[in-house]
Amino acid sequence: TWNTGNIVTNGNFTFSSNTTNSVLTLANDGNVGIGTTSPTSGVLVVKGSGDLLTLESTNSGTGGAQLNLNHVGGSQADGDSVGRVLFNGQDSNDNAVTYARIDGIAEDVTDGSENGALNFDTRTSNSAFSTKMRITSDGKTGIGTTSPDSLIHAKVTTNTSETIRIQNDDSLTTVGVSSD
Repeated sequence: TWNTGNIVTNGNFTFSSNTTNSVLTLANDGNVGIGTTSPTSGVLVVKGSGDLLTLESTNSGTGGAQLNLNHVGGSQADGDSVGRVLFNGQDSNDNAVTYARIDGIAEDVTDGSENGALNFDTRTSNSAFSTKMRITSDGKTGIGTTSPDSLIHAKVTTNTSETIRIQNDDSLTTVGVSSD
């Protein structure tokens, strides 16, 4: 049995599979909840286990499922983040924490010569993030630098560690490169 259009005391419109299990909530502030009656963002999906979101394409061509992160409106500038994927969890006191993120960066917003980059950032202290790897529009990858000068550019801030290590697990043979 499905119940539709239950207006609860907070003004939300809900679809439920019975009188207690809300399946879809259209909140009075415009938020949408799937599996929750209290959506706190544009779309909030809550599920106990298993896949949370599946994007499936039935296109018989070369295109597949696509997820678009669009930054529209306002005046965008070189260096702006135009899309971000956050990796969130909780700390030991159950506080919400973002531990890592991937940013799509507009390197050049000039009409006709637009290009972009990807930044891979990790949390380095209480709330600070730093870019650990960047892939630029010309295909250069920087590890420890956001301005790579070559196809692969690894940079360390101290001379106490190797910059690159290649290791064969079977024989434990290593080749290390350092600035010494």
